[in-house]
Parts: sequence; structure tokens; C-alpha cells
Amino acid sequence: MFVAVLFVVITLPIGKRLLVHGFTPGFFEYTSVFFYISDIALLLLIGVFFFDKQRRVLLFTKKNLFFFIFLLVAIISIFLSDHQLLSAFQVFRLTLWIVFALSLSTFWNTKQFLKPVFMAFAVMAVFESLLALLQFISQENLGLSILGEQPIAITDPGTSRVWLNGSWAIRAYGTFLHPNVLSAFLLLGLFSLYYFWVLRTCPSLHVTRENYKEKFREYRPMLISSIILGIAIFVVLMGLALTFSRAGWAIGFVLSLLVISYWLLVRPYRREAFKLLIVLVTCSLFLVTMLRPFIFPRAQISGGEPAVTERIKYANIGLEIIKKNPFGVGIGNQVLYAHKNQLFQNQGFIHSQKWQPVHNIYLLIAAELGVFGLLAFIALLISFIKPIIKKLNLLEVQIPILMLSVLLLFGLTDHFIWTLYQGQLMFWVVIGMVLGIALETSNK
Repeated sequence: MFVAVLFVVITLPIGKRLLVHGFTPGFFEYTSVFFYISDIALLLLIGVFFFDKQRRVLLFTKKNLFFFIFLLVAIISIFLSDHQLLSAFQVFRLTLWIVFALSLSTFWNTKQFLKPVFMAFAVMAVFESLLALLQFISQENLGLSILGEQPIAITDPGTSRVWLNGSWAIRAYGTFLHPNVLSAFLLLGLFSLYYFWVLRTCPSLHVTRENYKEKFREYRPMLISSIILGIAIFVVLMGLALTFSRAGWAIGFVLSLLVISYWLLVRPYRREAFKLLIVLVTCSLFLVTMLRPFIFPRAQISGGEPAVTERIKYANIGLEIIKKNPFGVGIGNQVLYAHKNQLFQNQGFIHSQKWQPVHNIYLLIAAELGVFGLLAFIALLISFIKPIIKKLNLLEVQIPILMLSVLLLFGLTDHFIWTLYQGQLMFWVVIGMVLGIALETSNK
């Protein structure tokens, strides 16, 4: 199972997919069934879980009650949807995600899994950041369709671009479906790198003429790790910058500031946290200086720009659906409902390219599953976060909570952890990690 968990994380960025079925005429992202390579490991993990009687019993415990309440609300929403077959598939997918997270939690062993899983996140984040750099330099895709790279091009209006200094520039995708999804993944990798940095123990540096050779030998592993981790952090920060995801920038800055401020107050982490702060400030200043013509214009936010006005319009669509349908329009049906009832057109979204889900997962869940569905989702989050609150002083708890915070904060301005496979997989992997830690805590 250790291998299966690592395989899920390593293949998470691979966007190569097989279109299995479309529920509506033509290709439409949110009404289609895809198969990804990571589904193999996901199904393997679930299969082994159900063949293990001792672990299978853990599925039906009071601690998991809110998962099944949330799933029940989703099942009920099938009967409220216009396209019941699409809703039924989305319920099937949600069931797999929930069982996957619960399965992962029962197999989770912090001592065995934590470092390799964080290492996988970190390595893949560095790899994706290097792809991001090459995409930005070439201003087109790199021909890596075998890894799921999108066919992006500076001349393609369907490519996510930014208007900088009088010309268009593509936002880096990596092998993800959208730059914002890449940005979220890079933050998971960045916080994994934080873990390895802060975890280190610096040897005593009391050097004399007699012991300097011995002290150098003691300090050499620390020096090597500082160089490797420092370069990795720089590369990931560079990749994050090239996504031009302002939400990613803001979330990364705020959460980094909070956690490093805490580490500076805690004696075991203080020294390494101070070094990490210096590395982050140095790397950030260098990147801002090098990318100044691109960073500064993008960092400015105007209330009249499309990124803001369109999100407001999507939010208005979500609120209108909730007002008219307090019990929801069916899981997976928000886009179809909005199109059918002219809600997109009423907000000025004439072209089908703009017919997208509400860019806020909390409004989106309420629109699809109703107000009770949103309450069930919030109760679900509280149910597995609450048991580990007392353990937040531990590094192995802090990093997964930071990862979960990244995704939940992205949910305020985007929808990918609810609608897109790679975003969903990130979300439920992190939930499985947090659940596993909570389960370990309760068993001690």
C-alpha cells in the first residue's frame, strides 16, 4: 500500500486522460467521464481495503458519520437534478473519493508514509516548476501531450493568458488543466519542502583549532541539504510566480508568514525557521527583480478587470440558484441548470467557453446539494480537523493542515477541488492524510 500511495502522488500531476463518455452532445469538460493513470492506484487501494476485514470495519464508525451524511445528501440530489444520469455518475465519483480517503487513513502510518509522501510532492513540484519555466520561455506547450500537457499557445484565446506591458503572455500550466491548479499543487510541494528544512537539526558550531575538521564533517550534511533544499524552494517559487495565480501568491504568502512566525516562537524550530525566512526573502526578492515587468502589473487588482467581475457574476449565478433551489439542483448539474435557465446569458456570458461552474466551492456545493449539503460539508471538515487541533504543535500535523488550508482557501475563488479530477485528487489525498493522523492520535 505504501507503493500505491506514492504512485497516487507521483501520477497526480499527469493530466493525460482517456475520454470514456460524454453526457451531453459534443465535448464539455464538466459533463464528461475520464480515466486517469492515477485511477489505477486509487482503485487498488480501495480494493485491498475492502479485502481486509479488520480495516473494512473501520469504515462504519461514528467518526465517519459525517462522510455518509454528506454522501446521502448528494444521493438525494440526484432526484432533484435535470440530468439524473450525470448526477448519478458524480455521486459514484464522490463515493470513490470518500472511500479512497477513508482507505488511505486506515493504511496511513506517519513514520512510514509521511517523509516519502512529502518527498514525492516536493520532487513533482520541482519538476512541474521546470516545465512551467520552459513553457513561459517558449510561450507555447512543449509537446508533452503524453503527460497530459495542454495544447497552449500565445495566439490561442482559449489559453489562460495575462496582458502584460502591452502584449499577451501565457500563464504556465505544467501538466495541469489550468494554471490555478498548478499553483495549488506547487504550494503543496513548497510546504513539503518547508517540512524537510525545519525538520533538520543543526550540529553545534563551537569551532576550535583542534576540532574544526571534525565540526566540518558534522556540518557537511547540513550544508548539502541547505543547498539542495534552497535550490528546490527557489525553483518552486519561480514556478509559482509563472502561474500568475494571484490567489496562489496570496495564499502562499499568508500561510508562510503565519507558520514561520509560529516556528520562530518555538525553540526546537527557531533556528531553522529563521534560516528558512532568509531563504524565502532572498529568493522572492531575486524573482521579483528578475520578473518585475511581469509581476508588478499582475499584482495590481482592479475591480473592473474580468478576473474580478466574472467571479462576481458567477457568484451571482450561484446565489440565484440557491435562492430559487434551496435544496439544490443536483450534484454536477449547476452548469447545465444555469445554461438551461439562461443564467449565463443574463450575466453576459454568451460564449460557451464562459459557461463554467461557480468560482467558489462553498456557493457551488450549496447550489448543487442545497444549503443542507453545504452544512454537511462544513460539518464533515470540522469532524476530522477537530480531533487533531490539540496536536497542532507537531510538525507532522502542521504541514498536512497547511496543505488542506491551501485547497480550502483556493475554494473561495475557484472550483477545481470540486469539479476537476486533479483538484479533487489533491483534496482527497490531503483529507486522507489528515484523517490518518487523526486516527493515529485517537488510537494512542
